[in-house]
Amino acid sequence: MSNEEFDRFGDVINGNNGIFGSDTAAMEQGLVNFDSARTVATAQGVVVEMSCRGCGRGVKLTIEYPELVAVKYNVAPHIAFQGQPNILQNPVPWAYSPREQAWWPHYPCNHCRTPCAPLMTPEEAEGHLAKARRNRWIDTAGEQYVAGIASRAAAAQQQQAAARR
Repeated sequence: MSNEEFDRFGDVINGNNGIFGSDTAAMEQGLVNFDSARTVATAQGVVVEMSCRGCGRGVKLTIEYPELVAVKYNVAPHIAFQGQPNILQNPVPWAYSPREQAWWPHYPCNHCRTPCAPLMTPEEAEGHLAKARRNRWIDTAGEQYVAGIASRAAAAQQQQAAARR
């Protein structure tokens, strides 16, 4: 490789070109927009808008309120509600990120099928549920029923983990 073809990353190091340039960075949120998810609680659930890490296109998904109840109890919704087909309209598997101490759903991008992974902590889930309660988007008795199922699933999961130790 000749020195002429070598990229010395001047745009990054000097911060004067590309997405790091002063004019570009001031006008565009660039990486912030790409690497963040925006959430809005609605009557149907929490709508998450983000960019796909596979293809970069916009992704819009809805996390159902029962899923948030499970996350609040620190249990995967698909585990908490297995055998309960009437609770979730669109069940998907969820995984836990120990590093982030948050749950994320395996929602595939509609364009390239890359899993989109918006993180949701138990505290964030409770915040969205509180807003849904205030706006009367969720029924108190229904939430209590779902919370009972999620609570029992979380306790069973903790017992299994303790037994493995």
